[in-house]
Amino acid sequence: MINFLKTRKILLFAFFSLLLFLYAFCSAREDLFDNQLSRYALTRSISLKGSFEVQQADCMSDWSFNEGRYYSNKAPGSSYLAVPIYLTLYHVEKMFRLDVDKLYVFNFKVISFFFSTIPTVLICIFMYLFFLNQFPSLENKLLIISAYSLGTLAFPLSTNLWGYQLAAFFLFLSYYFIKVSRKYFFAGLFIGFAVFTEYPVALLIPAYFILIAVISFKSQNKKNIDKLNPLLFFILGGLIPLALLMHYHYVCFGSVFSTPYAFENPIYRESSGVSLINGSVVVGDFSQLMNNNSTFLGVNYDALLKLLFGFKKGLFLIYPITVLGVLGIFRKKNYLCIYAFLSFLILNATLLLWEGGWFAGPRYLATIVPFLFIEPVFFKKSLFFYFFLFLSILNTVAIVSVNIMVPNNIEYFLYEIIYPGILDNILRFSFITVMVVSILFIAYLEHKQTKKEH
Repeated sequence: MINFLKTRKILLFAFFSLLLFLYAFCSAREDLFDNQLSRYALTRSISLKGSFEVQQADCMSDWSFNEGRYYSNKAPGSSYLAVPIYLTLYHVEKMFRLDVDKLYVFNFKVISFFFSTIPTVLICIFMYLFFLNQFPSLENKLLIISAYSLGTLAFPLSTNLWGYQLAAFFLFLSYYFIKVSRKYFFAGLFIGFAVFTEYPVALLIPAYFILIAVISFKSQNKKNIDKLNPLLFFILGGLIPLALLMHYHYVCFGSVFSTPYAFENPIYRESSGVSLINGSVVVGDFSQLMNNNSTFLGVNYDALLKLLFGFKKGLFLIYPITVLGVLGIFRKKNYLCIYAFLSFLILNATLLLWEGGWFAGPRYLATIVPFLFIEPVFFKKSLFFYFFLFLSILNTVAIVSVNIMVPNNIEYFLYEIIYPGILDNILRFSFITVMVVSILFIAYLEHKQTKKEH
């Protein structure tokens, strides 16, 4: 038994270490986009100036404008949390008399590693711990985690500075503290930081509140006051990041309830793609992103279908392993996960810019993707599972090898850009494939080891 445990620990260490290395390797490309630069600009401004105000040029098109000042148009969580890392880099570089400006991209990549790459690996670690607690006899834990980490939006999003994977980590950690640890203060704290990082996560607060209430009132303790304590601790934990967020809103936009979205660049709301702000002309053709389709009760049903089955943004077509995840949460009647999936999907379909720009897939759904993997009923040994797993990983490896950002006017981007582009990136594709196969092999060995133990 001791040998079994030792072998498992070695396999787990190897699995997560290789996964971290793979993500870090894939993030080494010098790709800087508006979304990431906007977050990075806020981090640098807080670190170097002690101010939330940013330079318009540093954000490219992703800025908000209020009372003559420019701000990032993103939720501030990832930018706030990156400040200690950036300050450390800045002062170490100054100590060695290095040119900080010339290390702009390097520092950006370090920040990206800490706040996109590491959170994704941490999601996988806590997913394993969740399986260990909730499904101790489940034999293919690492294989399911491989499906999430290598075959979904998590892989490409872990390679650059977005807010989605950090928010997903906070959200999943909050769920873990409710379901496994029963640490409700920390559950509130982390869901608060998830909202601080990505505003739409606020949709899930009522669902978490209900889940805690149900767990509390099912407990053996008969005292109502003791049953209310978990809810009170949950609220108290959430007040800390909420206070930070309200302060940010008040300083930048004049009200604790005002978000950057109300002040963002008008080109995201005008099909002309041209705006005049503070005497500066900003030009950008965003007309292809505009929603000109009919809607029903505010939901664009055409967008709804394309978010699931479209060749350009379809979750189920680009990352088909998620089909089994969605079927699983419905089969097991996991109402929180069902609500998370449907609420984010419907919200996405109501947005004017529902396609989410040039990213290869429906990036606005990324935050709730981990919840599609916590009911493993359909992730068993079957032809469908292995086929969907293979297809998902193949698509994802190709996307990460070639480009995670593709022109938005290309409908069949996998077949017109990504797969033809493999030949131009054959060394990168080959190395990533070798790494992925190694990780899957370790997952297989862990599966065999668990089977022996049982």
